[in-house]
Amino acid sequence: MNSASDRSGDALVAEFAASYLAEPRTNESPDTAAVSGDSLLRLRRHLELGEVRERGETAVGTTELDDGAVEIHVVADDMPLLVEAVLGTLDAAGLTIAVNDHPILSVRRDGDGRIVGIDGPALRRTGAGAAESWISVTTGPAPGCDIDRLRSEIGAALVRAQAVDLDSDRIQARLAVLAERFSDDDEDADIVSWFAIRDNFLAVGYREARAGEGGLGVWRDATT
Repeated sequence: MNSASDRSGDALVAEFAASYLAEPRTNESPDTAAVSGDSLLRLRRHLELGEVRERGETAVGTTELDDGAVEIHVVADDMPLLVEAVLGTLDAAGLTIAVNDHPILSVRRDGDGRIVGIDGPALRRTGAGAAESWISVTTGPAPGCDIDRLRSEIGAALVRAQAVDLDSDRIQARLAVLAERFSDDDEDADIVSWFAIRDNFLAVGYREARAGEGGLGVWRDATT
């Protein structure tokens, strides 16, 4: 992909759409010239939100649509639990999901965080781009929804998801130490060891029930 500075805005949108809509495993894109109307506007809003973003920053946008639905866009460094954080927040707010897209793109940015290239779906990336989650969710009609509050709540949920990712190794290490404290014939040792070493279990937080002890993952925040 050429430098963003060498392209018109429409050309950037077209190239973004080609990567956004591509089949992740084959990198094959539909005819982006056929993307128009509300679908094109949704892509433009998402690109506008994420066109400039520093690594480590999470961008969240909410838009109330003409039919009363709410459109949510997120751009973040890719990691586990981001989609779950967004959908869980919407469910807690009593909102239904009409559309849910989650392309993971390989994105190259300049020193100011502006997009200079998109190498397609991150699953097949061959360039130097970093894997980024571009999450787009549209709800059903949501009369009376406070979209500013919703955006704040989604942002807080994403911070917790990022804390889980950052603390994952430390949580597993704490569980491993805890398992060693049990005697070999203690049935609790087996379950804690299973938690500590099995790849099919994702611990999202760790906190000891003692005053003054700091938590990990979702329990970094004492109010969680």
